[in-house]
Amino acid sequence: MTGDIREVGELGYPDKTDEYHFAVHLPFDEVPGTDGGMFRVPKPQDMSGGGVWLVDMDMRTRLVRTPILLVGIGIEYDKRRRLFVATRVEAAIPLLHDLIEYVAAGVWPKSDVE
Repeated sequence: MTGDIREVGELGYPDKTDEYHFAVHLPFDEVPGTDGGMFRVPKPQDMSGGGVWLVDMDMRTRLVRTPILLVGIGIEYDKRRRLFVATRVEAAIPLLHDLIEYVAAGVWPKSDVE
């Protein structure tokens, strides 16, 4: 929906680093759809935990040019700046590995959320 991917370091997020995070600017309420009509962009509020996908689409042929890739996991939306902040998927994969190890050992990681 947008090619405007930004580094969080230049945006002034004190608790985010470019090594682990990026932001996607969502300036549109509607974008051209593949059927020739307009597609209403969903509001990103409450999408934390959802995937951020890289799709390279040829708008002339309306075909995807490369494989669709999961590149991030959405963590927050900055409504004022219309930025969706995500954790880079390569930063999250080691955490998934650790979780699988815990579960396989019969240990569930403790949470401070009740």
